[in-house]
Amino acid sequence: EDRSLDVLRRLADDHPHVQLVENPTQLGVAGSLAEGWRHCHGDFVARLDADDEAAPNRLVTQLRYLERHRSLSILGSRVRQFWTETRRCSVETITEKGDGRVSVAAWREFHGTQTSRQREVFTLRRRGPHVVVEGSSAEYAGCRVLRIGDHLVGTEGDAWKKAISDVEHGLGEVLLERRDPLEPPTGGRTLHPLMVRATSVFEDCVAGTTATFRRGHFSEQPFEREEAEGHWTVLSLPLDRHAANLGDALVHARRHEGNRGRAQASGIYESSCAAALKTLKDYKLQVDMQDAEAFANFRGPKSKEQGERLLEVIGDMSKKLLAKFVHTGNNQKEELGDQFHEDFIAGKEMALERALLALQHRFKALVLEVSRVVTNPDSPRHSRRRSPPR
Repeated sequence: EDRSLDVLRRLADDHPHVQLVENPTQLGVAGSLAEGWRHCHGDFVARLDADDEAAPNRLVTQLRYLERHRSLSILGSRVRQFWTETRRCSVETITEKGDGRVSVAAWREFHGTQTSRQREVFTLRRRGPHVVVEGSSAEYAGCRVLRIGDHLVGTEGDAWKKAISDVEHGLGEVLLERRDPLEPPTGGRTLHPLMVRATSVFEDCVAGTTATFRRGHFSEQPFEREEAEGHWTVLSLPLDRHAANLGDALVHARRHEGNRGRAQASGIYESSCAAALKTLKDYKLQVDMQDAEAFANFRGPKSKEQGERLLEVIGDMSKKLLAKFVHTGNNQKEELGDQFHEDFIAGKEMALERALLALQHRFKALVLEVSRVVTNPDSPRHSRRRSPPR
């Protein structure tokens, strides 16, 4: 519909190192990731969602860390978000200027609350790798040209000038993108692999778009056919495979009206709850879907009784993790790998115990909040029920 496949085909033709994998049917995000994994042959596989941009130092930073910590299977990072919106224009006339700029008179198509076409005059010029808008109203500040007709604007010199002359007199459209400055870093606050394993029961700790995988640690592709595929991947890691985060913001994540996270929020939430439930049951803990929902994003229990029971569940999970990774004998160290123990456990035992206890206290605060609510038998609060996602 937006001719993105045609653009990708041209990119693959122009760049021999780019391999385009075309799915015969729509497989969804998880299915496409699984299909792409089968075409990967390197030691590491880096994921980047189509909407997002990698910082220039992303791969170097992650690969150096993975080389130093060979027990890690997945490494993520924090992200910096930015907002974008696109605008479509049909070109009426152009005037080339002697300093490399091109003046454009164009009709802007319907946008936002605008209910009619609007005539605009602006100037285009190359600035670094981009063709940007200059000398127009404030709402065009920061706009750059993405596509002119079928021509994808890149770093190919002045080819964009010929492309824009070809669409003059309404023979094609120009696609502009306006973007806001980068926002402060978010996500990925949990860095240590043991805490990533524990905290992932509550929230998705490793942003999928930032993840770099050590391919040799996976006999098959690691993605479950689930809407929260990244959350499932981390929670499904066996005990001898680990995920961690770097504190650097190595990916710039795009926010826009069509974001998958917004459009499919309900399905992703449901899938995350199911992943947490499966993990808790793998720990041999007695929980159900409503309990997993209480854990999700630290939402909290629906009653004091449920909260007190779930505090015991968290305590049991913490004991199991400490027994498996921290309070270990020589045989367990060999089973988990001496390097993992040396890199992430040795000398940090007390800090890890306190971090797991802090996780329990964080949930306990939610339980105390529910306990302070005073109700009576006639209160509508007693009749309210949260149906489990699945």
